[in-house]
Amino acid sequence: GALALAVCCVLPLALPAVAVAGAGGIIAWLVRAQGWMMDLALIAVAGGWIWVGWQSLRHKARPATSTLGAMGGATLLLALAAVWPMIEPIVVELLIS
Repeated sequence: GALALAVCCVLPLALPAVAVAGAGGIIAWLVRAQGWMMDLALIAVAGGWIWVGWQSLRHKARPATSTLGAMGGATLLLALAAVWPMIEPIVVELLIS
């Protein structure tokens, strides 16, 4: 009887709490990872630009417009991520009011 009660009634109430606790742990890890992830992203974007430039010089050809667009977009997103901690309070305030 007690086992059936636990499986039927208690378990469905406990699973969401476990899921929320797990999500909280993942979010906390991501907050701690933000610093080294920004460094990794900077290295990746800079490496991409260096690769595009090197290939362009090597083949004596202008990079494709789509390549320049993708690299420009990556650079803009990286810049936004870098300044986000400074602009986040302003954005949140605008969304609340």
